[in-house]
Amino acid sequence: MFTPRIFHKEEAFTLIEILLVITIIGILSGAAAVGMSMAADSARIAKAKNFAHSIEEHLGPSNKGKWNFNTVESGIVQDFSGQGNDAVLEGNASSTSDTPMGTGAGEKAIVFDGDNDDINAGDEDSLKPTEGLTISLWFKPFEYNQYSSYSAFISSKSYASVPYKGYVLGLYFDGRVAGYVSDSDSGLAIFSSQTAELNKWHHAALTLSGGVARIYLDGRKGEEKSYTGPITYDEINVNEVWMGDDHISNKDFKGIIDNVQVYADAFESL
Repeated sequence: MFTPRIFHKEEAFTLIEILLVITIIGILSGAAAVGMSMAADSARIAKAKNFAHSIEEHLGPSNKGKWNFNTVESGIVQDFSGQGNDAVLEGNASSTSDTPMGTGAGEKAIVFDGDNDDINAGDEDSLKPTEGLTISLWFKPFEYNQYSSYSAFISSKSYASVPYKGYVLGLYFDGRVAGYVSDSDSGLAIFSSQTAELNKWHHAALTLSGGVARIYLDGRKGEEKSYTGPITYDEINVNEVWMGDDHISNKDFKGIIDNVQVYADAFESL
């Protein structure tokens, strides 16, 4: 007796099932990308912390200003360098627990709203070294300065002299870290090779001595330029050191700054 063979038709994926699979793959890929991004960011911060520690370790004796912002009482920011360069909190600058060490780590940083708030460290000779200089600090930018060429992290630039006298370390309008120093010629501008991301912590350093200036972002060296020493300052007018501003129009920084240090020596690193 003939028995008919029964063929089962293979079921095809429906459009909804296909879309579901694509969605799951997208979610998994996105999670993997986020994980890789977080790992890369953690590695960047770790490298920057190691670099900042190396500066402290090698240049400690030449420290002329050390403001970690953990101690602010009645608007006075304590200097821990031993030089007595306590600074004054002005405007709407305020404390925050958001620091490079993490939120709620028992440390403090200073928030600048970008509208005429700053920290004034005064017109002190110890903060204006002439033969060697290193500035080290942490910053977390909320925005790039679109109203001027840069915003200042720290500045001793005198607004009463042209060309400007003193030094500046800040954030250029395109996200690069920028340094400026006046020498026996006119002035030198120097930039990082990388850009700083908004709403993330970064470390910046400017160092110069022996006719060579270098700038660093997160421990990575940017430009290296020659300059004609010594570093010059305004000897007639007030040449105060400011943080969060340089008191030359529209140079206010909007973001957070932490652990600012000024040394009268240069740090050399590959």
